[in-house]
Amino acid sequence: MAGVNSLFGFLYELVRSSWMVASILMKYLLIAVILHSVQLKDYSFESFEERMLKYGKYAILFTGIIGFVFQITNISVEPLFLFPSQVVTVLVLGFLFWKY
Repeated sequence: MAGVNSLFGFLYELVRSSWMVASILMKYLLIAVILHSVQLKDYSFESFEERMLKYGKYAILFTGIIGFVFQITNISVEPLFLFPSQVVTVLVLGFLFWKY
């Protein structure tokens, strides 16, 4: 039973760590995709959606890997503005999971 509690504790901390990493990275992903659209002068929603789906896969994978590394090394991160960062993360991840 102690092993199960340790496993669930580890998984909980892994999800928490990955969430904090996502709340830092997702706002930069959104800014990068918007700036890329501005650079290409392509302002259609379809192209924005295509770029978000293309780079979103890598961002989610990177978030999971970095969250795992931070959990193993016991590094704790937190965004500067916690609530706005988490709102942006919920919106970006909600959009990505809705489209996938």
